[in-house]
Amino acid sequence: MVEESVGSTIIDLLYEEEKISHELGKTHPCHTGIVLHSEKGSALARVTPDKRLQLVKGDRSAFGLHGRSAEQRVALDILLDQEIGIVSLGGRAGTGKSALALSAGLEAVLEKRLHKKVVIFRPLYAVGGQELGYLPGTENEKMSPWAQAVFDTLGALVSQQVLDEIIERGLIEVLPLTHIRGRSLHDSFVIVDEAQSLERGVLLTVLSRIGQGSRVVLTHDIAQRDNLRVGRHDGVVAVVESLKGHPLFAHITLTRSERSQIAALVTELLEEPINFTN
Repeated sequence: MVEESVGSTIIDLLYEEEKISHELGKTHPCHTGIVLHSEKGSALARVTPDKRLQLVKGDRSAFGLHGRSAEQRVALDILLDQEIGIVSLGGRAGTGKSALALSAGLEAVLEKRLHKKVVIFRPLYAVGGQELGYLPGTENEKMSPWAQAVFDTLGALVSQQVLDEIIERGLIEVLPLTHIRGRSLHDSFVIVDEAQSLERGVLLTVLSRIGQGSRVVLTHDIAQRDNLRVGRHDGVVAVVESLKGHPLFAHITLTRSERSQIAALVTELLEEPINFTN
């Protein structure tokens, strides 16, 4: 997201035409979200593949979820654009990454019937790096804590009755990332959660499995890596930099926390380096 100052006539024209030619479309990468300011008002736009500015409408929603901030509104606009095959949602905990991705997936599967199901892959790293294979129980029992995080988010979006129906009809799957090997995912809305813990090669393998009629969303927070083999600028960061500017790819970093003040404070503390004093 960037902010730019323009004349009021540009903003008026954007609201009237919804897509306009402007030099800002040539100076920013494809799908960049731009907050336009003038002396009389403001507007939200996105750079299109043909280097024009497209109005981002504030009333867009996915499965009943509306964007609370300019960042979230741009994220929804990107997630609802079927021409974008790979979406990257970065940001710290509580910024709404998972909720936005799940809402867009449910909208595509249940409302618009663009895909057959939502498939969510999660890395098998708990907080502190304990791997799934070392935990007791069956695979389903081992996956339960990872899947529960997804269902907690879903529970905030839909009623228990709707959630039960979604699960019963097999419209959503939560799987360990190891299950993607040997699979080609067709007609699916794929979400790779906690992608910051994945090495670059693993991420590229995941993206290579996306088949016809499918899209993939990567959610990540580089401040919360549980795989210590992945550096802050490796993995998903390297993939984002490689794909940035391609018409099939869009990235946005969310910065505004939608959680409680306590959760936001603790998240900030987790991101700060610790300085020990005598």
